[in-house]
Amino acid sequence: MTAWLAPDLSHPHAMEAFAEGAGTLHLGEERWCRVRFLDTFDWRVHRGGFTLSWEAEPGACKLLLRYLDGAAGTTVSPAGASAPEWPDDLPEGHIRRSVAPLLGPRRLLTMGAAEVQRIPGSIQDDHGNLILSLVWERWTPLTEDGSPTQASPWLLRLRGPRPRHPAVERGLAAIEQHPALVDSPFSYFAECCAVRHRRPRDYSSKVSLDLDPAQTAESAVRHILLHLLDTIRRNVPGTIADLDVEFLHDLRVATRRSWRNS
Repeated sequence: MTAWLAPDLSHPHAMEAFAEGAGTLHLGEERWCRVRFLDTFDWRVHRGGFTLSWEAEPGACKLLLRYLDGAAGTTVSPAGASAPEWPDDLPEGHIRRSVAPLLGPRRLLTMGAAEVQRIPGSIQDDHGNLILSLVWERWTPLTEDGSPTQASPWLLRLRGPRPRHPAVERGLAAIEQHPALVDSPFSYFAECCAVRHRRPRDYSSKVSLDLDPAQTAESAVRHILLHLLDTIRRNVPGTIADLDVEFLHDLRVATRRSWRNS
């Protein structure tokens, strides 16, 4: 996905200079939506190479599946107005075929959320022909209780595929040479998860530890037991809330392993 940050500009209407040398910039109507990133507690969607998000705005909802490498994924507008929670809730088609086998008995949870301000734009030539389709975005990650946090800088994204055409290349060159732009290091997925104290793949039921061959047996056992204690603690809330059966399963396994290593 082609994207740039515009940290020095307070509003997209100040960005008309981007089109200089390429054409005329036209801005569309500002829109707001709320985005929820969905995954299982142990990141099965992310481990499968995807992000899954639910976008809701007045009168419309979308389910988006994207590849982690930035390649375009699949967008579906389901008939229902609520985000999927279980494999059977996923709409028929590519999203279900890609995601459902990854989930098993696990439930889709909201791992991160944000309010997103979007302003669509386009660069057109003197004859009104479309050269580039763009969108400016500003993400405000939300805490678990829905409170907004600090908004990100404006993010400029290329919408749709990047056509191979001389006019398109000239338009992109004009944008990329603008001094206010930098290559985008902003990961809205990771930022939104971090606000909720989560990090992609920060939990797995498997015990995979880097033990030092030179450390004592006592130190190694302590390290293992502390890891298992963390697993137990992290699964207690989901077990009590009965979110899915894997919370209780992981809790029981970690407890049994702790007893065997004590």
